[in-house]
Amino acid sequence: MRRLAWVWLLVIAGVVLVAGAVVRAPLVATGALLLMVAGSHGLFFAHRLQRAWLVTFAVILAGYVLLDKGFAYLITPPVFVGEIALVLGLWAVVMTGGITLALRSPISWLLIAFIVHGAARTLPYIPVYGLNALRDAAIWVYAVFALLVAAFLLRSRWLEWVPEGYARLLPWFLAWLPVAAAIQTVAAGLVPRVPGTEVPMLYLKANDVAVHLAGAAVFLLLGLRQFHGRSRRPGGRGEWLWWSLWLLGALWAVSVSRGALLAILAAITVALALHPPSISRAGKLVLSCAIVGAFLVAGNVQIDLGLESGRKIAPQQIVSNLRSVATGEAGSYSNLAGTREWRLDWWGDIVGYTFLGEYFWTGKGYGINLADDDGYQVTANGSLRSPHNGHLTILARGGVPGLVLWALLQGAFGIAMFWAYLRARRDGLHRWVRFNVWILAYWVAFLTSAAFDVYLEGPQAGIWFWSVFGFGIAALEAQRIEARQRTAATTRSARARQPLATEVYV
Repeated sequence: MRRLAWVWLLVIAGVVLVAGAVVRAPLVATGALLLMVAGSHGLFFAHRLQRAWLVTFAVILAGYVLLDKGFAYLITPPVFVGEIALVLGLWAVVMTGGITLALRSPISWLLIAFIVHGAARTLPYIPVYGLNALRDAAIWVYAVFALLVAAFLLRSRWLEWVPEGYARLLPWFLAWLPVAAAIQTVAAGLVPRVPGTEVPMLYLKANDVAVHLAGAAVFLLLGLRQFHGRSRRPGGRGEWLWWSLWLLGALWAVSVSRGALLAILAAITVALALHPPSISRAGKLVLSCAIVGAFLVAGNVQIDLGLESGRKIAPQQIVSNLRSVATGEAGSYSNLAGTREWRLDWWGDIVGYTFLGEYFWTGKGYGINLADDDGYQVTANGSLRSPHNGHLTILARGGVPGLVLWALLQGAFGIAMFWAYLRARRDGLHRWVRFNVWILAYWVAFLTSAAFDVYLEGPQAGIWFWSVFGFGIAALEAQRIEARQRTAATTRSARARQPLATEVYV
């Protein structure tokens, strides 16, 4: 009977899909397609549904890395690839359960509290702002991915597959990035648009790219590619090739964005500080940077990126980016100082009307256009909706309670990962040491980038951030289970070696 019900679900979904296509109702057709996919899973792959979702989701994450915003806009707006993945993940939970493994972590409950608070600050505004409220709520809605990823990785026991899959994606990413950056710089007009939108299919954002470059750099520094990639031999020509390609992509990202530069530096600093053996591997990176830097300075190379801000790939641009962050001075690049002052003024206003004003407890809610309401709109079409700082976005929309929950959640995650790293190092578990450092560095890069851009609100960055967060929860829980098993095994071994007690009767 259950199988017959799934057959009828597929038939009905197919009819609705055809009807939606005929009357050109994209939302109806997309919803019916979701039902067909879910019905197919329920009919044929119910016993493997969670693993099927993980594989599908891994492909989606790879698409975000390679095409960035262009991939995020596939399918018909306002239903995007990420939203479809979220619905299918929730469907998998309904069909198979398995979320309880993730709920064993205290961090998961802090995450749920953050989601509940976000929902409380969103639902009242949906009747007023409609889809804009849901659009702004993405910063907490995407947090559900963390629970799904953690639960499904633990249930399927595919935790080891994550670095393996990343090692396979890494060469493609490093080889593709310089090509994609060149296309976006010199031939952007030739890139086709996503149907129904004005968004190019290839649309790289510097901050998005920089965080993945940070994760890739730490992955290489820790030698994780030798653990999980095809190459088992450390060093060699292959590693020089990867660092060279990495540097080409990094030059583009750090020239466009100051936040990109800081995200990369923050992640590499975490890796070098927590895992000293990675310092020896950093020699290849330092030497590559020195050679390329000398070439740029000697040749006075300046590559125009075609940006309205006038930023270029040039040594002076990178130096100006650093100076503007540290001191507010930008030399000849006056646009840097201007955007810095604009951000600081807006951030100061947000702190004023929350910590010191009437929005202390509630914030302004998810749905209102903060740029318009705060008086900092800089786009003609009003497309800017939130400040260039995800942490302050949460403060402005959720009030001080929202910021406190966010700080507790991120602080608990960071402390837990750090303590797991210390325990793994104490016990000589070198693979776990590397995992923990990689996750920590990736997480730091995400949070750093979020402080300089409308970052976590977008699917290509937000979904990736919460996926790494979920992988961290799963890694923490797996280490806890493994430690408990080691303790039990040690106890059993000690009892087995204990001599039998003999009683002496007098």
